[in-house]
Amino acid sequence: MTAPELDELVRRFDACELSRPEWTHEAHLSVGLWHVCRYRPEPALARLRIGIRRLNESNGVVNSATSGYHETITCAYVQLLARF
Repeated sequence: MTAPELDELVRRFDACELSRPEWTHEAHLSVGLWHVCRYRPEPALARLRIGIRRLNESNGVVNSATSGYHETITCAYVQLLARF
């Protein structure tokens, strides 16, 4: 993925314009890495918490204990991405 493509992916993520099928594991990691590189781990995590929940809701995905946003996985990914 080129830098402009990544910037566009993040813009679409922020605007809740990604469809559910577009919100792949690759997209998760790409958006996460972009945030970690721009904001450092803790601020990135705060932004991702909000952004992922908002995107899920915009796609009709319920954020609950069994679906949607998962805090433990998101925290682990941010830590791994920060080390990458």
